[in-house]
Amino acid sequence: MNEKKKVHACWRMIRISPQKLGLVISCLRGHPLKKAIRILDGMKKSIAPDVKKFLLSAKANAVNNFQLDPDALCISEITVGKNMVLRRRHIGGRSHSGEIRKPFSQVRVILEEK
Repeated sequence: MNEKKKVHACWRMIRISPQKLGLVISCLRGHPLKKAIRILDGMKKSIAPDVKKFLLSAKANAVNNFQLDPDALCISEITVGKNMVLRRRHIGGRSHSGEIRKPFSQVRVILEEK
């Protein structure tokens, strides 16, 4: 029985819309972890350094808590989801008001040994 070991990590309450975060996350699906970190280094999106920090934290948890090989880790599944939406009121001129929506996101990653 040669089962692959899997470790999951979650990052919640990220102050960016799921659509913008999905652009960064979709580039990482299926890649080895080292290559995914190199991809994030070359990205110019503002959320890329934070995603890199999250992946390095997930890698450290996999190595320290579950004794997995850091060189053999691969991103088997990574998903972006919606979290809460913070609503604010914008008061305009002539008794006009509108709603400002500030969306939050969450990321779930599953790392496995190859």
